[in-house]
Amino acid sequence: MVRILKNPDDRKAEILDAAWQLFNTKGFEATSVNDILQKVGIAKGTFYYYFKSKDEVLDNVIERGINEQAAVLEVITENQSLNALEKIKKILVADKELHVKNAEVLNYLHKKENIVMHQKSLVLTIQKLSPILAEVIHQGIKENLFKTNYPQAVVELILAGMSFLLDPSIFSWSKEEYLIRVKALADVLETSLRADQGSFAFLSDMAEQMIHYS
Repeated sequence: MVRILKNPDDRKAEILDAAWQLFNTKGFEATSVNDILQKVGIAKGTFYYYFKSKDEVLDNVIERGINEQAAVLEVITENQSLNALEKIKKILVADKELHVKNAEVLNYLHKKENIVMHQKSLVLTIQKLSPILAEVIHQGIKENLFKTNYPQAVVELILAGMSFLLDPSIFSWSKEEYLIRVKALADVLETSLRADQGSFAFLSDMAEQMIHYS
């Protein structure tokens, strides 16, 4: 049999693709390293050349998805024609579109048996996205739209709160309860950033559209 040599990046991506498919069908806990080896058709030594463990594969699978999300947001933040509030609106719209596009993935993460993946995803989301969003807050400060001494910390707190309170796998809010919390989020943003009243009123409209879509 002819041995096929692949570019290291391609091989690593192939392992991650196979692992994600297995995690998606069997669940993370039920998937073994041997399952991944068989699906890719590689030896154990090849696997351990790229990854130390199944947990490291999981970290890479999640990080790859969040990096793709971060890349989308960075395109928006680099748009010099938009002010900070306009960027936040576009970021939230893009985030909503990504949620719709990745609905199956998100539904998978929300299952109880995938709590490990879900927790890792939430932590990495805050770590990767908060610096990008903090830059937008810095811009808003320069534009006199916001006032805060703690842009990074404010973004981290908001992301953590949204990721937890608005997560349907943790809280089963009714539509009315969900909308109340989105309105509260707008109030928290305006207060913590000392923005003009109504600056984040668009959040309620977006939430209404998301609920209608779902």
